[in-house]
Amino acid sequence: MKNLFSLFVFANIILCQSAQAYLYPKTWDGRKLRWELESELELYVNPNDANSLGIGPTDVQSALLESVDQWNQAGSVRIRPHFTDTLPSQGTGATLHFSSNPAFFGSGVLAVTSVSYNSSSGTIYSADIMMNDTGLGNTTFTASKNLSSGSYAYVGDVLTHEIGHLLGLNHSEVAGSSMLFSIFKGQHSVSSDDVKGIEDLYSSYASSAGFRGTVVAQGMLPVFGAHVQAINLEDNEVIAGVFTEEDGTFSIKGLNPSKSYALYVSPIRSKENLPSFFSTFRADFCDGKEFAPSFFSKCGGRSAGKAQAIIPVAGRIMDLGSITVKCSTGMDPRYLRQKTGEDDPYTVLDYLENYKSHGTFTGYFTDSEILAGLAGKGDKLQVDLSGLDASALSDSYLSLSLSTEKLGSALGVRVYAKRQDEGSWSTHTFGIDPVTGKPELDFTFHKRLSTDSDQNIFDLEVYPIRLSYGDKTGIFAAPGTLTNENAIYFLSAQVRSSQGAELVPLQAWKDAPYEDNGACLEGSQSQTAKAYNPISTSPEAQQQQESFSCATVDLGDGQGPGTGMGSFLVGLAMALFVFALRPRGNDFFV
Repeated sequence: MKNLFSLFVFANIILCQSAQAYLYPKTWDGRKLRWELESELELYVNPNDANSLGIGPTDVQSALLESVDQWNQAGSVRIRPHFTDTLPSQGTGATLHFSSNPAFFGSGVLAVTSVSYNSSSGTIYSADIMMNDTGLGNTTFTASKNLSSGSYAYVGDVLTHEIGHLLGLNHSEVAGSSMLFSIFKGQHSVSSDDVKGIEDLYSSYASSAGFRGTVVAQGMLPVFGAHVQAINLEDNEVIAGVFTEEDGTFSIKGLNPSKSYALYVSPIRSKENLPSFFSTFRADFCDGKEFAPSFFSKCGGRSAGKAQAIIPVAGRIMDLGSITVKCSTGMDPRYLRQKTGEDDPYTVLDYLENYKSHGTFTGYFTDSEILAGLAGKGDKLQVDLSGLDASALSDSYLSLSLSTEKLGSALGVRVYAKRQDEGSWSTHTFGIDPVTGKPELDFTFHKRLSTDSDQNIFDLEVYPIRLSYGDKTGIFAAPGTLTNENAIYFLSAQVRSSQGAELVPLQAWKDAPYEDNGACLEGSQSQTAKAYNPISTSPEAQQQQESFSCATVDLGDGQGPGTGMGSFLVGLAMALFVFALRPRGNDFFV
């Protein structure tokens, strides 16, 4: 499978944007690398470019056009493929071609994107995408979308990823992002996180809505490199992810002020595959153990596991204050008691408790529960809307969204749901992408409300679905690295009414007044980490040649080091020698 290894060469020249999950390479004085365009960016491609892999030019062109269309829909930059037998010389404009020169790849490297730029302004002059046609390594290209992951990499998955590099993006750790550093099924489609990365790089967020805050541990100790994700509560989609700065601060911009969001905080999953800026990251804030993935919630046991629903304000970056790392994923003690033997269902949402028609919940399954699956006990939950006046709600629904994939949990769930007056249970579970065959673990379903308020009590039974290793690989690329130790799931519930073809929230989904975590800090680590900045980044250092590489290396099963790294380093050294005579800065990406 495809894993990305970050190697900085002359790293004193290249810095990495530390506050974004969609990372950027930068110049010595902090300027992001980007194209300065008055019109479309032309990408030159030989329509008859042959390869030894048996993938025809038509298949390559089709995959390329789809990848380009994905990025063009982001709206910030437009790419126009220019098919011609005569490509510009390497280092001029933007090109794509297959290469059988092992100097650029080594064993296991699938593709390399070389970027030339002005070392003072960060303006990109040229970019060259080179696809590996050496036949080396255990992973090979395929024209079939449903085969990608493991021993095969769909050519479109690689192209979409490399075009992201061509535009100026580095890597992300958001599940489903095209800029994730390993091949997975569906990587040819850009995610909301990818779109936010391009928007942030090429657009102005001067009047944007968003959040800022500081991730801390006990004693207000700042946590560097924590991964903070903004999740849209309507469908539990990750809109954007960011990494915290050295002082623990983060900022998420470009959010929709008409939507509601929850914040999910987790450790970096694979610092080895991110730029060396993050190589000093540490997560051992809990008696020598990693802090746990968790949602930003209010203090107090009754709020545990209930993510705060926050609506951003137009034209303002809201300061959310201190957000604590947690030594265990927060869960309501009442749920834990029900989990260990009580028969009464746990109430996820009771309208009369605070007169809100929305709520969130975090649950989990043990290994034995996952093994038992549908034959086990499952989680017994309840949503009580009997206190809501439903007389005027003739076409209203309870919308329920279940999420595991976006949390990094390698399991599916099945939900049985029944309104109090219904005679049978309805069944709801994840779907299968018809093109790639990949399970789409996160899903939403709706239950109609009765006009008789007393009947609007909904019982839910949630069961874990065990995934095969092949499914885990197709979804998470490297499941041993990119998934949680604990099998947690997230449920959001909201009453919506039908207006035309849309279901709109009955109430604004927010938990104001919002509370920070200054009164309930966790963690025991007495020292935080500083970002890795190896050598001088002064203007004088700019006299050196600039190079940077992120290698797409085949690591076998994704659980440990593979055989391709040593030969990649030799190949990279040769490649750098080839490019060393070029007068402008160069970045290599894969």
